[in-house]
Amino acid sequence: MWKSRALQASIVCFFLTFPNVVFGLEIKQKLYHVAAEPQSSAILSCQADSIPEKCSFTTPDGQVICYSEDAEYDPFGFGDYDESDKDNVDCTNGFEGLEITLDNFENYCQLEIESLDPNEHFGDWTCTISSFGGSSEDSAKIIVGKAQPALVEFETYFGDVSIDAGLQKVFPLTCNAISEDQDGEPLSVPPGEMSFEVGGTPIQDVTSWKSESGIWFKTANYNPDIYDNENTISCILKQGSEEISTDLTLKLSLFKFETETSKDMKDLEDGTEQAEFEIKFKAFPKIEASKMSWVIFDASDDKTTLLKLGDQNQGNFEVNSLQAESEPNTFVSYMRFKNIKHTRDADKTVSFQV
Repeated sequence: MWKSRALQASIVCFFLTFPNVVFGLEIKQKLYHVAAEPQSSAILSCQADSIPEKCSFTTPDGQVICYSEDAEYDPFGFGDYDESDKDNVDCTNGFEGLEITLDNFENYCQLEIESLDPNEHFGDWTCTISSFGGSSEDSAKIIVGKAQPALVEFETYFGDVSIDAGLQKVFPLTCNAISEDQDGEPLSVPPGEMSFEVGGTPIQDVTSWKSESGIWFKTANYNPDIYDNENTISCILKQGSEEISTDLTLKLSLFKFETETSKDMKDLEDGTEQAEFEIKFKAFPKIEASKMSWVIFDASDDKTTLLKLGDQNQGNFEVNSLQAESEPNTFVSYMRFKNIKHTRDADKTVSFQV
């Protein structure tokens, strides 16, 4: 494997996306930005959606650094650079302080730069990845530049954020990156790699960088989960080896009916000795049974009767106590109708309320 004195590098990489039609192997992130200080280390990286065979990086001045798989493919580790591969004859591989690798497991190609030289390394790079047999290839642009000091803050929310997981399947959270010097120039490029985590677990559904009035931002689409209650959701900006972050505390609740919540008595067969109406719902935190009731409304005389859970022998109606199902945070309540007579009950509607 060709390599130099490359040191372990700090990643400062992020991307913007725009459409590109590619058949076969594809790099879905077409534009990356790498922000770092001169003389610091950095990693340039691009990732394909299928296993690659070859990759290369083209420098700002047009020189090409190549990598190709050995003849014996190892699908479980990093491949080695094959200096004798005839496909590499047009590549320039004698750079000091650079090392190229191809990860067959994560499908990415990366170039480690030991010490960034603004004159040589700042500017536009191209990362190109090819599939096995060269049937398809794709490329992405990587813009390398100097990091601008920045701060991050969530838009709209601070402190605790309350989310009803029963109503909101996706909860978007936008995080802004702004210049550390509020009186200075606004950020001209994205200031680093921004990511989001919930309780230390990364959120995968995150938009690409966007900007407005000198503010760069990303939006994470969080799927509310009651098991995240009291967890911290974090927006993290990486600049070289430094991390700048801001946090929110999640307050999750859930209430969702799993069944219909009302029934007209006229829909029940006249003369039925006994019928049952089941209400099932999910709730977190658990709601006290004393806050729930069954409502019987009789349109014939505009009369409403409330039955608390566990009430027995209320005319021809009977309500059981609240029961917990085997499924977590799921509860049921039953109302039984006895001796249904349309002459008496047809104008009645039964419903459940919390």
